[in-house]
Amino acid sequence: HLIREVFGESDSDDDADAVTAGPHHPIPPLTTDCVVESPLGVDGMFVAREALGADDQAWLLRAIRADDLVDFPDDESNAAEEEAASEDGKDQRRRRNQAMRFGRKHLPTWALELADAIAHLAARPTGDGDDRTDTIFPQEVLARADTKRGVFDQMIVNNYVPGDGLKPHVDLAAFADGVAVVSLQSAVVMDMYPPMVCGGGGGMEYETSYPVWLAPGDVLFLSGDARWRWRHGIAKRRNDPPRGWSPIANSSSGGAWVERGFRTSVTLRAMREDGHELKVPA
Repeated sequence: HLIREVFGESDSDDDADAVTAGPHHPIPPLTTDCVVESPLGVDGMFVAREALGADDQAWLLRAIRADDLVDFPDDESNAAEEEAASEDGKDQRRRRNQAMRFGRKHLPTWALELADAIAHLAARPTGDGDDRTDTIFPQEVLARADTKRGVFDQMIVNNYVPGDGLKPHVDLAAFADGVAVVSLQSAVVMDMYPPMVCGGGGGMEYETSYPVWLAPGDVLFLSGDARWRWRHGIAKRRNDPPRGWSPIANSSSGGAWVERGFRTSVTLRAMREDGHELKVPA
């Protein structure tokens, strides 16, 4: 009963293919009852576990497909072909694996609904008992909800075949504080890199990266130090260490490594309004 109350009734098999994004099937406000973790204890990094249930994930994937934003493998043979192309660095099919939209007036209806639902979840208190003053996103980020731009006004959809990676990076300064990443379809390890430290030779070097497990339906939140000082990336490999694995403990102490599947992510951010210009290659 609680699941139905939070997420609504499931679509029947007969009309599932006919349901797409928009006001006919809006995403419900995400539950604040999901487990929210701070896996590394880093300031500003939280993961809302299974914030999107199975129905919501299916709704979101149908909406992305309906808008034809990125390419999905239609069957296993196509998926295998794309995986091989990615692995060899020869993407002959020119797979569309990323789509961006800027400004709320240019976001699809489903993206606006998702953005507002994620913003609602970002206001969840993170403390226990009487210590419930801190929220997932800081108040200065949440305050954007009272403006025309909203908490989020920029969106990226990414598709990854097994073997794809994401170069470790800090998001461009043209984007404001507060980033949310919705993970769909396949689990993956997001590697987090702490700020640079001085090396013995006077140069700068990075410490060991720390893995953060993201399962389908999880939402990663980055603000503060986690957004501005820590890099995040995805290693180019076809398998990830098991959940709970730590680089401090030897990898042999964990279970079997987990094979990656086809993965989709939706990243939500906001543009800054203080003169920072977004510059990208033509």
